[in-house]
Amino acid sequence: TVCAINYNIDGDEIDASAVLIDEYWVMTAAHNLIDEDASEPNPNITTIYIIFGNDFNNSDFSVEVEKVFVHPGWYENLSTGTENGVDICLLKLKTPVTTITPAPYNKTDSEKIGERVYVCGFGDYIDISFGTDEYSLKHAFENILDRKVDGIEAYNSYAGDDIYKGGLLATDFDSPVEYTNTLDENSIDSEYPEVIILGPGFSSEKPLDMEGTTVPGDNGCPMFMKINNVWTVIGITSSGTTDSNYGDVAVFTRVYSHAAWIENIMTNN
Repeated sequence: TVCAINYNIDGDEIDASAVLIDEYWVMTAAHNLIDEDASEPNPNITTIYIIFGNDFNNSDFSVEVEKVFVHPGWYENLSTGTENGVDICLLKLKTPVTTITPAPYNKTDSEKIGERVYVCGFGDYIDISFGTDEYSLKHAFENILDRKVDGIEAYNSYAGDDIYKGGLLATDFDSPVEYTNTLDENSIDSEYPEVIILGPGFSSEKPLDMEGTTVPGDNGCPMFMKINNVWTVIGITSSGTTDSNYGDVAVFTRVYSHAAWIENIMTNN
């Protein structure tokens, strides 16, 4: 269900990650298409392709996107959209994907702090020992859900739809080395706006065996949690606080916060 996005925007080729949630629908981060620092809210986006397979450079097949639906809160809060928890976008495909089972997205307030989560995407991991070759294979890692925030008020109202308040989830990347003495690297404590809004809470300082964090190119990829014994999309990768080093706090747009908006878009289109 985890897929890649390839498109051209204002002359630049962009690659990012996404997830199939219906045979006609893909979910990703809004900033993949409209950067939060953009001065132009409607950039020139040419043909968008959703790429399926385990290797971005050797895909199984791709499908063209018919229409883009960016959350209305993102347009009105471009400079603060990541910390407002409205960094989400839906892409409608021109043709259905019938050979892959879509991933269910969370429609209930059921995520639990301290539970194990998995994140999967096509981020650009670079092996320093081999130079700067980009890693094109789909990758995954585990972590612990450390924060859950809902009902975030946007700085600017949008389209009269303030019932669609933002939401965020977050994980931190714990160091495996002397984790009891590396508080700076093993706790959520930062001056970044998107971390301050997460509020106080406990963050385990002991890493999991396959613990990881997001990297550039993972933007828009899903976070999964097993809910009622079903792997369910609970978050969409939105931002991070460091260059994916130990101590990085990965921030995700909370899908449940926008379940009504997602259902409305898919039902009426």
